Amino acid sequence: KIITEVRERRLHIRFGPGPVQTQQPIRFRLELKTLAALEANGSGSVRIAALSTTALSLRLDGSTETRLAQLTARTLDARLDGASELTVDAGRVDSQRIVISGSGRYAAQRLASRVADVAIDGSGESRVAVAERLSARITGSGELLFSGHPQVVQSVTGSGEIRRLGS
Repeated sequence: KIITEVRERRLHIRFGPGPVQTQQPIRFRLELKTLAALEANGSGSVRIAALSTTALSLRLDGSTETRLAQLTARTLDARLDGASELTVDAGRVDSQRIVISGSGRYAAQRLASRVADVAIDGSGESRVAVAERLSARITGSGELLFSGHPQVVQSVTGSGEIRRLGS
């Protein structure tokens, strides 16, 4: 049983109690006027076409795979826990804040940003494009690859690596 409800202007989609068995994947197609936040837990796949918004907050937990075709926003705030993956194919943001905990993957080398703050705890991987300032923290064996010529403030504890793409 699938339960959908709107609480405090937020759409919640979840499974009811008991097992869920299907012959085909379960698909939801939503058309929204605005999107400011998305939270996804467990395993699944989310696809978002071109999106223009002031601020976007993403919380992905488990093994959720999310892809944005294009993003235009002032700020992007994303948290990836577990083995979640987030890909942004194109676009521009003023600033992005990315937190990866676990083995998550953030691929946004074609998302232009002025400022980026990236924190990886574990074996996660991040690829970002930054023009002015990159703040990078890795604890563990994570990897952060960046393009552009930003001022870089970095901290690495463990075997993690921060380096410019192509070097």
